[in-house]
Amino acid sequence: MDKIYDTTNKDLPPKDRVITQALSRFRTVMNFEKQNRLDAVEDLRMLVGQDHWPAAVVRDREADGRPVLVVNKLPGFADRVINEGRINQVGVKVIPRGGGASKEVALVLNGMIKAIEVESDADVAYQTAFEGAVHCGFGYFRINTSYIDDTSFDQEIKIERIKNNFAVALDPARVKHDGSDSRWGFVTEMVSDEEYKARWPEKGPPSSLQDDGANSETSLWCEGASYRVGEYWVKVPDKKRIYLLSDKRTVDGDEWDEAAVILKDDEQLVHVAPDPATGQPTQVPGPAPEGSGFPEQILNEVPRVVRERVVDSHKVLQYIIDGEKILSGPHEWSGKYIPIIPVWGKEITVDGE
Repeated sequence: MDKIYDTTNKDLPPKDRVITQALSRFRTVMNFEKQNRLDAVEDLRMLVGQDHWPAAVVRDREADGRPVLVVNKLPGFADRVINEGRINQVGVKVIPRGGGASKEVALVLNGMIKAIEVESDADVAYQTAFEGAVHCGFGYFRINTSYIDDTSFDQEIKIERIKNNFAVALDPARVKHDGSDSRWGFVTEMVSDEEYKARWPEKGPPSSLQDDGANSETSLWCEGASYRVGEYWVKVPDKKRIYLLSDKRTVDGDEWDEAAVILKDDEQLVHVAPDPATGQPTQVPGPAPEGSGFPEQILNEVPRVVRERVVDSHKVLQYIIDGEKILSGPHEWSGKYIPIIPVWGKEITVDGE
């Protein structure tokens, strides 16, 4: 895994560091994807029967009273590919590999994931992303968590669709097809002034965005009386300790230190002595009498830490921002990847883009 570095400006207050970095990164990815997004919009307009004729030709023909006919065959070809996708549905499958893996555990995990897919209507998420890839070259779906209901602290994992492909912007330096190496990403939307005040009444709309020039970092975050708000996902460096235990397991050091204290309470020292009635060996709580020679053993013994090391890792954080300030966060994600999964059409690099 590539090492994650902290590239924020240390001379700024912590919250300003996040916003400054987010604005810079959003402009970077918008500039990088500009042509691809323009082409995608053109694809979609052609798909729905618009812009099949050059605008100048349309004006001339309409001025002359001549018809401008459109025989749109694109949806039929697109639907043919999409229907193939519906027939050959995708899904997650766990394959046991590596030390400690087993078919039995993989079978259990497959069952758990299948249940998540069914409860989430994951087929809709997969299909929406696939349709986006067919129609304009890219689509996305996401992994999310939510509380089961208003009276519980239990959470469930969900696989959710992202309806608007253009709402997502991922790190342009990513290389892997699934986007798992993205260091940062955005999921944004434009909201009206009224909607903003309804969602965040205590914050107040961003006032500094109105006066910024078109080339400023904030110009992408305001359009008239509407503001761009959304999720800023970022991987931040984090050092952690890992332990190798006497039972060959590798665990997180901090988590194990907490768990070991609880597990220690379940340990029980016993000795094996003959049963007075039957003479059979029997476990007796407590240490063996001094000089008896009875063997001792510890029940529920907590594994020992055999080795320890510190590793350069990272954690994934989510902020809700509006281009001027942090509206919510940071919220730490329980995973090592940004939970936005891209589905691509055909990738072609031309002149480095």
